[in-house]
Parts: sequence; structure tokens; C-alpha cells
Amino acid sequence: MKKNICLSLLGLFLLVSCGEGNPGDVYMRYANKIMAGDYEGFVDGFCKNGRSLDVHEDSLCRLMMQEYKHYMDEKYKGLERIIVVRDSIYDGGEKATIRARLHFGNNREEETEYEMCKVDGKWKIELAL
Repeated sequence: MKKNICLSLLGLFLLVSCGEGNPGDVYMRYANKIMAGDYEGFVDGFCKNGRSLDVHEDSLCRLMMQEYKHYMDEKYKGLERIIVVRDSIYDGGEKATIRARLHFGNNREEETEYEMCKVDGKWKIELAL
């Protein structure tokens, strides 16, 4: 049992230390945060015009994410899973487009696209406000 736990922790450490991966992988990490209710972790993954956002615990961004989750729960019976259908990198490896399929609790599916950009070498979701 201890061996399995140690191997799992080692695998997690290697996964985290090997870099962030492609834009689709990074998007999925942020998507899992919103599904888990980790709003601070989720909004940390946003950028605007190629710059990271300064997000505080009581920020408008946090409130927007809480409202978004509430909306998803009420209208669609929650967001159950997300699958990245395609990710395309362009602009010299500095930008990407993610196409994702959202699966909801009421058996509906939708596909949507997100723009991403690199900020200090890390992929972030471009906030379109």
C-alpha cells in the first residue's frame, strides 16, 4: 500500500515538474478547477491582452466564476466533463485556439472555442471582456 502511494506521489511530482504541456492540457487543468469550485486557481489561469490578471480573493473575477458555476448548475444541472477536441498553436507558438466539448448533467453537449496566449512562458486563457 505504501509503495502504491509513493509511486502515485512520484508520478504526480514528475507530471508537475515536466512542464505545463500543450495548451489543451493546460486548459483542462483550469477547467477541472472550475468544476471543483477552485475559483482562485481557475482565475489565475486568465490573461488579458497578453498580460496576467491581478486577482484577489474578493475580486469581481471570483464573483463572476461563482455566478458562472451557479448558472451552469441551474440551467444545465452542472458541468460533468470537458473534452478538448482540438488545440491549434499559432503566432510563433505564442497563441493557441482550444476547441472543447462540454458535457452537462442534463445530457446536453456544446462545443466552444477559447483563445490562449503565453504569458511568461505559461499558457493562459485569454479573457474576452
